[in-house]
Amino acid sequence: MQVPRRIALTFDDGPSLETTARLVHLLACQSVTATFFVNAGRLARRPALRDVVGLARSFGHHIGSHGLTHRSLPSLDRKDIDDEVTRAEELLLGLLSEPKLFRPAFGSVDSRVRQCLHALGYRLVLWNVDPRDWDRACRDEQCIEKVILGVGQEDPSIVLFHDLVCRTPRLVEFSVHAIRAEFSAEFVPVSELPDDGNPGAFRPFG
Repeated sequence: MQVPRRIALTFDDGPSLETTARLVHLLACQSVTATFFVNAGRLARRPALRDVVGLARSFGHHIGSHGLTHRSLPSLDRKDIDDEVTRAEELLLGLLSEPKLFRPAFGSVDSRVRQCLHALGYRLVLWNVDPRDWDRACRDEQCIEKVILGVGQEDPSIVLFHDLVCRTPRLVEFSVHAIRAEFSAEFVPVSELPDDGNPGAFRPFG
């Protein structure tokens, strides 16, 4: 019997009132549980967005932190790194899933960032499949091809999408269909993947 590939779909930079809500309902139709890394600064500027994050959580999706200001953490001093993480957590109070997950902006990390996240009880999560949904020069079929290629080479796979990109729900729908047609696959939240100290290599395909 073929062992299913384990795939974690992840979404950065949101929430968006429209795109995130569309993704939540689309994923429900596909019976897929995903992980949303929330830019907490967006909640500070628009508190109504908390309801969208709450919707995602109510559908069983896991909620992680994407920080507060989307700055590259290695460019900051240690105090500002701490502030970026803790202030985001305050804004995400009652929304974060356990275990606490953090994805730094741009996937940028150094030893200080790792030490800070460890001290604050976070698991660092990067990715190993990047379809470049944000890149207008990358056509839909190219993005989907990157997903299939990446999932074929990485097991488990952590796929990076962005829920501020209008076409992302379409790409996710086609990608899920294509993955299921090509592989025996199990879609899981990141927290169900083994935490072996390697949070996912920064190796975008293509």
